[in-house]
Amino acid sequence: MRRIKLNKFLILMLFFIVFITVFYFGNSYQTLNKKKVAVINIEEINNERINRDNLLDEKIEWINEYIEKDIVDQPKKEMTEAEFYVLLSKVHGISPVVTDTTLYWAAGYYEKTVGEYGYSSLGINQSNNKINHLRAAEIINMILGGIVEENEIVSFLIKNGFNDLLNQNTIKMNITREEGIKLIQRTVEKGFYTFQKTNVNNKKRFVFLGDSISLGWNADSNSPQHKPTKYGFPYLLGDQYDNYHITNLASAGATTSTILTQLNNPIYLGEIQRSDLICIDVGSVDLVGAAREYLEKVRNDNGALPTVKQMKNIKDTAKDVTRNLNSIIKQIRNYSESPIYIVGLYNPIPTGTTGDKFGDSIIKEINKYTEEISEKDSTVIYIDSFSKFHGKESDYVIRGEIHPTYKGQTILASLISEQLSKQ
Repeated sequence: MRRIKLNKFLILMLFFIVFITVFYFGNSYQTLNKKKVAVINIEEINNERINRDNLLDEKIEWINEYIEKDIVDQPKKEMTEAEFYVLLSKVHGISPVVTDTTLYWAAGYYEKTVGEYGYSSLGINQSNNKINHLRAAEIINMILGGIVEENEIVSFLIKNGFNDLLNQNTIKMNITREEGIKLIQRTVEKGFYTFQKTNVNNKKRFVFLGDSISLGWNADSNSPQHKPTKYGFPYLLGDQYDNYHITNLASAGATTSTILTQLNNPIYLGEIQRSDLICIDVGSVDLVGAAREYLEKVRNDNGALPTVKQMKNIKDTAKDVTRNLNSIIKQIRNYSESPIYIVGLYNPIPTGTTGDKFGDSIIKEINKYTEEISEKDSTVIYIDSFSKFHGKESDYVIRGEIHPTYKGQTILASLISEQLSKQ
């Protein structure tokens, strides 16, 4: 009897050991298989991502070659909407932080501009389509901020400098790479350097006229040089004031004469007429053009005095600047009674450098004239940047340039903000 009980106990123990063994190795086997499946899935995902990235490189190769080398591969080949839009974006210095190719090779570009600029007429499902002249005109109208109704855009562009590129009889025809590039080039030639956001909530319109300073040129040390950035003072103000819609019509290299010419352009005039506030930042390029040889000498010799000829040329240009500023204000007043904020000039030559006092005297003379205008007209507000920048040029001005650093741009934004709070 005792032996039988012992045998039963041994049988139960044996059964328990077998159960534990099967359970352990069964789980190990399943876990191993799961790991193998996981490895396989990761490999598939990586391969798929590589394929998508290769597709992106292939699609964007001819665009990059044009931008970097001014070479157009297969110029007569028809473009897709995505190719036109990506090229338009890259020419205007806009690119996604991360190029997302999960949905489509151009998805990152579309998502960025739909999200940041409110371009609701864009859709990934359109991006594979061939693009015709009408659709290209609609996209140009969109990046200009929707200046006219879509059914009027072709006629409007034909009347305003695109007459040799657009034709009512051919608007339904697809555009080639060569034709697309010409349309984009013409947009830039007309002075439009940045995408304009859509005023979706009918905010107050704050329109900026100016040069590359207003574009935030080179203000981002992480971006390629010689490019506009999102850190120009107009955009910083837009970030600060949610009730203002920023329309930045500044263009690189703009002089006071450039602004006068632009004010004859119906695209610019339309924005001026719809404005609630206007800001002008111009005159620096005029002076740099007149003082180029002198400024080179200042840079190379760590300071210099102008020659008699250089001094005369700079002084004559300063007179032109004040005369043109007066004309700009009068021209604007023909179309708008909006308050005008005029950003005074600052001297980019560091304080204490030989020649800085001559520069100061020229700039003070121009600023004095602007300040006198504002004293006579309460709707013209003078912004004194000279006093804030003086003695702090190394912090506020990019070395060897006239453009403000990011810190300098924030100072300009704060000076305008102070005046806005008084209105």
